[in-house]
Amino acid sequence: ESGSVETWEELAATCSRYIAAVTGSETPPEIEGYLIDGRAAFFAADTIKATLHLAKLYDALLADKGSFPLLERMIEGANTSEPLLSPEEEIEVSRGHVGCMSPKFPLSPSQRKALHHFMRTGRGEVLALNGPPGTGKTTMLQSVVAQLWVDAALRKTECPLIVASSTNNQAVTNIIDSFGKVARDENDPLYERWLPGITGFGLQMAREERWKEGFHAYDNPFRNGKPETSGLFEKIERPEWLEEAEALFLEKASERYGPLTNVASASERLHAELWECAESVGSLLDALLRTAPSSPDAKIGEETRRRLGELEESLESAAKELENGRRLLARAEETRILWEKHLASESFLVALLSFLPPVRKRKEAADRAFLLERSIACESADREKIREALARQREEAAKGASEAEARLNERTRALSSLEESWSKAASLASLARINLDAEDVSLNEATERLDTSVRAKAFRVASHYWEAEYLRELRGNIESKYRDSAAPDKRARMYRRFAKLVPCQIATFFMLPNYYCGYRGKPIHMYGEIDLLIVDEAGQVAPEIGVPSFSLAKRALVVGDIFQIEPVWSVAVGTDSANAVESGVVRSEEEYEELEKRGFFAASGNLMRMAQLACRHTQYPELSPGMMLVEHRRCVPDIIAYCNDLVYKGEWLKALKNLHS
Repeated sequence: ESGSVETWEELAATCSRYIAAVTGSETPPEIEGYLIDGRAAFFAADTIKATLHLAKLYDALLADKGSFPLLERMIEGANTSEPLLSPEEEIEVSRGHVGCMSPKFPLSPSQRKALHHFMRTGRGEVLALNGPPGTGKTTMLQSVVAQLWVDAALRKTECPLIVASSTNNQAVTNIIDSFGKVARDENDPLYERWLPGITGFGLQMAREERWKEGFHAYDNPFRNGKPETSGLFEKIERPEWLEEAEALFLEKASERYGPLTNVASASERLHAELWECAESVGSLLDALLRTAPSSPDAKIGEETRRRLGELEESLESAAKELENGRRLLARAEETRILWEKHLASESFLVALLSFLPPVRKRKEAADRAFLLERSIACESADREKIREALARQREEAAKGASEAEARLNERTRALSSLEESWSKAASLASLARINLDAEDVSLNEATERLDTSVRAKAFRVASHYWEAEYLRELRGNIESKYRDSAAPDKRARMYRRFAKLVPCQIATFFMLPNYYCGYRGKPIHMYGEIDLLIVDEAGQVAPEIGVPSFSLAKRALVVGDIFQIEPVWSVAVGTDSANAVESGVVRSEEEYEELEKRGFFAASGNLMRMAQLACRHTQYPELSPGMMLVEHRRCVPDIIAYCNDLVYKGEWLKALKNLHS
């Protein structure tokens, strides 16, 4: 049914026709438990202005004259592009990759490449990560958080502030779920939390009515005119919980390390084990690299055994060369001595009369016979030149013997070095649950095993190290009667304390500016306080909603897919373009269209497009700027082929399942 509805009576009549079409009755059906009143009514309801905190942040940014490097990068884009890391550079970065969250799922090749490039980002930089459906965005985000958390523990620096955000509650809920249900080894006490009531690794920051049941949460509502902590930390930051927590923690730590009487000692033991984990990662990679695999996918054992065989053959050949060289040297030395004896044996009379032709010919014939007997070629009959030729022959033989000896020594060292490297690699590989004598793996496969063994272990060791540091800080706060407050520095200190137990804070873009706004006589936004801002489902984030929060962070990882669901735009293009002209943002329709391509506008833009243009790296120029996840885990090849043909220009997504899996 079409047509305009201009009065309430027309609207009521239209609705009655809809009911009749569906139910077959002109009158509304009777529904048990409901009564048809016949009167119109209005109900008052509490309303919450969703953009309230965003508007306050916008006002503050317009008033403040400071520098916001990350925000400026998002707006201005990357001035220069940089090439992707070389394989050698990636290996170097991999040595510093010390943390993975899951002991069950290693990083895929594209996840690892993205992580390595993220690890090279600095302050004010954005890494855009294009993540089509099913390509492991959650595992990737967990790995980034784990890496930063473990690295800070290793270096004994302050705990990093990591915030994950998006524009809608479902995206935020997905992040909360992923950090609340991290895979673990059920048979190893190391993979448990050692504090009562602490389970997941994410902290949902939201109003209490928005909390997802069963997961750690936080809010700072105003009570009696002052902000107070609500949620997990309201319950645990009490003397009675601290006593229980310290006892349980020391019990668990003593089971692992032997009797311990204080949390500080446990912290040191945990840090020592964490350091061993980090060193073993670098040592194993170095040992495997010293076997000089031809490529990251080459089977190291097969190649090493082949090269050992080749070196042994080469060593045997070099030994024969040296033996022959020494024999030639001995022969040359003997010939030189015999020549001198030949000259000395000549009679005085022959030497005296050698100017006579018959005598000279006889002397030359004797010299030729000497040389022919020893297969020595010499064009001159001059005895001095013959002496020089024999000396040269001896020098060449000595040089040949010396070079043969050097080759033998070099191949001996090469064989010894390869045997030592292989032996060391086999010993270290056991830490990554690899038996090099029984199975053949590539460098890439060994790196994957490190993810689920040493790096996953390092994450859990780090989690207990941070638990110890949390207990120590909480004990100090209680004994010194320290109190948190809304002052920006104290709020940052509080959040870093929270991060020792739950490394990832999770909030929507609507609420994030509220949580990172302190108060000292007036509201003060905490610019640049967040060490890493993670944005999930960025292709669904409208730019005006997401961009302001970049002022609160040092660097950003932006994950999304511009080919999936678009943002919900609440402004028409005509209105938006008119606003842009009136406010002086653009001077013409052409300028508007140019900025529109960059994802800027509230009527058509999205945060992912802006992040792509702010990223220095482009992995697949044919698709989009930024890095990309390409290994798909959910669907069979036929479905992925359809997605590739429809959206991803051919063969970019790789199905990891087959029709029978």
